[in-house]
Amino acid sequence: MNTHQISPIHLLYYREQTSISKLYTFLEREIAAKLQQEAVANHLLITGPVCWTYIGFMGDETEPFTLEVGVPVNKIPEEYRGEFLFKTTSLFNCVSTMHFGDWMQLPVTYGKLMEYINKHGLTPTGENHELYINANFDQPDANITWVQIGAK
Repeated sequence: MNTHQISPIHLLYYREQTSISKLYTFLEREIAAKLQQEAVANHLLITGPVCWTYIGFMGDETEPFTLEVGVPVNKIPEEYRGEFLFKTTSLFNCVSTMHFGDWMQLPVTYGKLMEYINKHGLTPTGENHELYINANFDQPDANITWVQIGAK
């Protein structure tokens, strides 16, 4: 576990209110692939891995929250008429760790991060990031995900 201060990043992103039970629809709709295609079509350099940002999710799987699926890009174009959004993120203070393997085990990783947060007297901000360093749908054990929980 590490604490980090993540500098602002330019994102091309998609936002939707959802719930844990509906997350699979984002994969089925290939949102990340469409974001990457849109970045390339607009002559933007993709500068990092796909990031899923959970806003307002505090562990209750029945409660709706906002999900943003984003692709970091080198700049925000002056003019854009596509279906997605752009933003520059704020400075992000977080506790993070790498998760290796099947995403079905992510709750264990989140639990360890929450233990660290509680032990060190930090407060979760309600914003969590998952950066998909390697997403392998055929061999889930090969997944590599950088998990970040916003904390102050």
